[in-house]
Amino acid sequence: MAKKPAEPAVKNTVAGDIAALLAGALLPLALAPFKLWWFAPLPLVAYLLLTRGLPLRQRYLRSLLFGLGSYGTGVSWVYVSIHDYGYLPVPVAGLITLLFVTGITLLFGIPLLLWHRWLQDRPLGTLLGFPAAWVLAEWYRSWVLTGFPWLFLGYSQTETLAGGWAPLGGVYGLSLWLALLAASVACWIATRQRPWLPPLLLAVLAGGGALLDRIEWTQPVPGRVQAAALVQGNVPQLQKWKPEQRAAIRQLFEDLSEPLWQPGQLVVWPEAAIPELYTPDHPFFAAMDERATASSSALVTGVPSRQVLEDGSYSYHNSLLGLGTANGFYHKQRLVPFGEYVPLQQWLEGLLDFFHMPISEFRIGLSGQANIETGTLQLASSICYEVAYPALVAEQVGDADALLTVSNDTWFGNSIGPHQHLQMAQMRARENGREMLRATSNGISAFIDHKGGLVSRSPQFERFVLQGTVQAYQGKTPYQRFGDAPVLLCCVLLLLAGWRQHRAQR
Repeated sequence: MAKKPAEPAVKNTVAGDIAALLAGALLPLALAPFKLWWFAPLPLVAYLLLTRGLPLRQRYLRSLLFGLGSYGTGVSWVYVSIHDYGYLPVPVAGLITLLFVTGITLLFGIPLLLWHRWLQDRPLGTLLGFPAAWVLAEWYRSWVLTGFPWLFLGYSQTETLAGGWAPLGGVYGLSLWLALLAASVACWIATRQRPWLPPLLLAVLAGGGALLDRIEWTQPVPGRVQAAALVQGNVPQLQKWKPEQRAAIRQLFEDLSEPLWQPGQLVVWPEAAIPELYTPDHPFFAAMDERATASSSALVTGVPSRQVLEDGSYSYHNSLLGLGTANGFYHKQRLVPFGEYVPLQQWLEGLLDFFHMPISEFRIGLSGQANIETGTLQLASSICYEVAYPALVAEQVGDADALLTVSNDTWFGNSIGPHQHLQMAQMRARENGREMLRATSNGISAFIDHKGGLVSRSPQFERFVLQGTVQAYQGKTPYQRFGDAPVLLCCVLLLLAGWRQHRAQR
């Protein structure tokens, strides 16, 4: 005789609501800098048990509380950016942080609310429907309102055996595996059915990942190795944009780079390293071009730039520029909301004026931009926030030999933000089978191998020059070829399978 399904783990109580909030708050422990990778499915198991068998309204509430906990802890660094560098007082910065976290939570909750409404109570609705809803929630948060692709569950497996799945399905594929594992555990605890399924899924996730990791999807190009140096200036953010500091900052980067000018050397300065608008006739950049050219070396630097349009007006971009033996210009394609541009500005302008928020008016770069060439390598570029977008980086790679990302993580302060950001860069390297250079203003700069491993890294909050080599790789991983489509199709099929099961038993 089949066993009677278990009662809900925690019924409709305030204690259950608090437990849902805490379960969400603990989810970031699976990600950098804590890296408790084995912990990743457990908050999802708790969430599923805490919403099982409750009225829809209570499930919705606990879904939102779970999301509020996750983002309240996982993106707490937003407060640092708003308060320390947005010059807003504590109450206002706290209110804006709360509003931001609440907004992201509402976006997070929509697919889960739909799942609760239509599939959770169906046969196999949790086992098949929940993993699909979870991944679709991650995916659509990467593009709605330009996206906020943070706290994806799959990042927890960046440096594990399971990470071998990344070149196939990317970070969303790993999230799907973990959500499926969590759903199987929750179903077993609640119903005592299919006790064999969780260990089977775990074995396929880890064992399959280990076998896949032995496949070399991309191949090193013989003789295409370049020495590289990442210059970390550690200029205080509150000093950086003061006009009286410009000469000192120029001199700082000149001094740090002087020993590096060697034939074939690649020198990388971080995002907006020199806080001055680049124009072709700017004397400092012309001097650096001459210095790098004279030593047969390459300089790639982040820089704000001004472009003259056909009608004589100007456009401003957050850019990467190649000098010396390097050449090329890359303009950032994904801008930071409320940092580099203001979404829905025509409606929010009054609010921004009230809060006296400093805003920028950078323009979005075009897609399909050419890679930056160093004389030895072609570098697929991304600036700061862009490295968090899996599809954008894969699209940008093309036939590039390696990946380059520059960032100014000073905005994150001494928080978990820089560590999360580095972990995302590692996943992009693993997804695309390319080594990556990551140059930052104050850390964490890093050399990352083609499987996402850290070869070397800089300390934080220090002036530092990190030196190493970068190897050219060619070939395409399945993820680079097909992108997110296979995983999204799998999610759709899971949803259809759960719905068909319901209709078959009506």
